[in-house]
Amino acid sequence: MNKNIIFRFLTFINERFPLYTHLLLIFSFYLGTILLFSKINPVNNWFNYKIILGMVNILLIFLQLRVFDEIKDYKTDLVIHPERPLARGLLSLKEAKIIAFIIILIEIAISFFISMFSTIFLLFVLIYSLLMYKEFFVKEFLSKRIFLYAITHTPITGLIILYIFSIYHNIIKFNLPTSFLLIIGFFQAIIFEFSRKTLILEKEKDKMDTYSKRIGFTKATLLVLLIFLITLFFVLYLGILLKLSLFYLICNISYGILYILITIVFIIIKNKVMMNTFHLLSAFFIVFFNIIAIAEVLWLK
Repeated sequence: MNKNIIFRFLTFINERFPLYTHLLLIFSFYLGTILLFSKINPVNNWFNYKIILGMVNILLIFLQLRVFDEIKDYKTDLVIHPERPLARGLLSLKEAKIIAFIIILIEIAISFFISMFSTIFLLFVLIYSLLMYKEFFVKEFLSKRIFLYAITHTPITGLIILYIFSIYHNIIKFNLPTSFLLIIGFFQAIIFEFSRKTLILEKEKDKMDTYSKRIGFTKATLLVLLIFLITLFFVLYLGILLKLSLFYLICNISYGILYILITIVFIIIKNKVMMNTFHLLSAFFIVFFNIIAIAEVLWLK
């Protein structure tokens, strides 16, 4: 891989996987998950080289998923998003596939350094990501069913969370709090996916499938709100189960109130500013939840 390809791939990362946003999202998600799991399965001296290597690997997993998505969406992007890196020829499909393969090899090598136990869980993540890449070998069937498409692709979040658990400890306790962490991760991914494809009328495109186009703007927005409220229930119940402080509960309730108000205003005032605010709050919920969890476990324990 020559320097030209390396520089082009760095341009790809800057455009499709900007580190200034993804580092905050992935670092908070990773550390928040570990610290909440430490409340379920406490160990002495949890912070070690394995945790650092795990952080690198989680970043690589999300980068790999992004590359897979770009390859998978290539033909669609030629029509709808011709400005995207692969569609405009910044990287060829062959180069993108080679890069994805190299990333996977690095992930496996790093996981071997962490533990064989974590490598097993990484393999589950990789196998599922490959099934997603091949669209479960039923591309035509899924492409006509946008809701089923999202539901079949979102479980990767749960597998990544299990992988994070395996980095932290070689024993995973499957109990109610552990189940809640998996459920929260799944629903947060659904909120992100559904909200970003809930658009005001002037932002809809002819050949782009969206939830607002399928069931209508108001119903799609209310559906995202309903999923958010279900997720918030599990977030608060998790806090009660783990005996977290009022700080954790009040912060998440406050975010919930803000989200409800913004969603109502968005339904009434259907403009670009409110749509972007709605999308931002939906995506930031993952970061907010984990930052509060980090603060709770590290500084308010």
